[in-house]
Amino acid sequence: MAGGSPETVADADWGTNDTDEHLPNEIELTDYAHELAFLPDLTEPSSTTLDYSGPNVQNTDLQTDQHAKLVAVLQQHEEIMIASGNALPPPAYGVVCDID
Repeated sequence: MAGGSPETVADADWGTNDTDEHLPNEIELTDYAHELAFLPDLTEPSSTTLDYSGPNVQNTDLQTDQHAKLVAVLQQHEEIMIASGNALPPPAYGVVCDID
């Protein structure tokens, strides 16, 4: 092996410092809400009436019996639908990573 034994090479590198320190960003509590994605509050039941004749359910390409089947499936699964119509949380504006 050229350059010496592995023990000699390891001892030669012993004093070097190849690490970087990343200081945390200072953030105010008022700005902290924009850094997180919040889930909707599902603890209180919502009394939302779903409209099956709305434009998002109507499809001119469907025949009458196909539309009736679509409405039947939606009514069958009505209890699992969220009032807002979207199961995704709002988009996060930044990344929060707290690894110690």
